Amino acid sequence: MSVEGLNKEQITQLERELINKLPMDVTIGNVMLLTRLRRDDQQYSPIRNKLIDSGRLEKGRGRGRRVKGISSASVQETSA
Repeated sequence: MSVEGLNKEQITQLERELINKLPMDVTIGNVMLLTRLRRDDQQYSPIRNKLIDSGRLEKGRGRGRRVKGISSASVQETSA
């Protein structure tokens, strides 16, 4: 299931689910995060990319697709 056809409220809920399953300031592999979310990649990838673009999620270093959450303090520092 993709995010096409979902309304704004449903997309916001998916964003919250992803952020709530994410350890802050520690990278986690996308496969592990997908397992925690119980979502498929067609829903996960667009939501992950949107959160990266908005600065609420950061790509991790190294091989593979790793991400990490950014604490609200870090987000405030970078936006100030």
